[in-house]
Amino acid sequence: MKKHIWIVWMIGLLLAGPLWSCFIEFEPETVTVKKGEEFTVTLILELEHRRCELTLEDTQYEVDGLEIVAMGEWESEDRFTHRRELTLKLIADKGVLRVTRECTRKGVSEGVLTVTARE
Repeated sequence: MKKHIWIVWMIGLLLAGPLWSCFIEFEPETVTVKKGEEFTVTLILELEHRRCELTLEDTQYEVDGLEIVAMGEWESEDRFTHRRELTLKLIADKGVLRVTRECTRKGVSEGVLTVTARE
């Protein structure tokens, strides 16, 4: 019986594999600043593949209500985890930074940072 459970678990793992993609997050996860104010966040990218066919420069940035003031260099923590500091400026009452990577194996990975204006 344990052998059957193990086989079912392995098949499930193999089928779920294509659902996993790069992990993109921000530190801090949420930001509230005055409109017109500059702030810095750290973009964290964790690669899913050992031999990722995308370069770090293949990362795409889309902003709405924000302006990208500066982008730091990519810093590698290890082979799979990379960080980059971004200096942004809120130019509307609400801003969104969307970071994406499109992989031919696993599809699109996305990280979204929402910035709100305080009084």
